[in-house]
Amino acid sequence: MAVMLGTEKGKRRCDHCGSVYEVMVSRFADRHSGSHTCEVCGNLIEWQSILVPSQFKLIKRPDGT
Repeated sequence: MAVMLGTEKGKRRCDHCGSVYEVMVSRFADRHSGSHTCEVCGNLIEWQSILVPSQFKLIKRPDGT
């Protein structure tokens, strides 16, 4: 069973196009993996960490909008 230790707001950037997302980051006692598809370019934003982003909200596109 996964043990969640807390949550906080954070930001994640798409490595391909540079779009910025506001995310809720959950901290777990053990590693988790997953991915989110960038709304702008379709690139997979992947992670494997005890810090797991969720609730992605696009806040900045590569063109600055």
